[in-house]
Amino acid sequence: MALFYCHECGKEISDRGKICPYCHYWIDRKFIEQKKQEMIEEGERQYRETYKYKNSIKEQEKLSKLPMCPICNSKQYVKRISNLSRFMSVSLFGFASSKMGKQYECVNCKHKWKISYAKGVAFKPIS
Repeated sequence: MALFYCHECGKEISDRGKICPYCHYWIDRKFIEQKKQEMIEEGERQYRETYKYKNSIKEQEKLSKLPMCPICNSKQYVKRISNLSRFMSVSLFGFASSKMGKQYECVNCKHKWKISYAKGVAFKPIS
């Protein structure tokens, strides 16, 4: 059961009745179906906006947890190096692997680094 406003008096009425109980205006069935469709579309629009909002909040939280790249100072291009990727690189290249002992990689500048947990900052490159 949906509620909508009467054309004549503007009071909230049910979609199941044939006349408005306040002003006795005859309600058209096509009008009721149109109002129902409008209400469904409005609900879907609100759901999509809420979904986009929640996703944007999750994305901001995800970015806030990532460290900044020490070279280019970007957060949006930083990704964590997975254990599988690190294992494969070390097994193929041995100790000459560039991912050995590294935790994060910047997709923008291709720099790899490890976070110092004691200080909470990234190690700066020596060169």
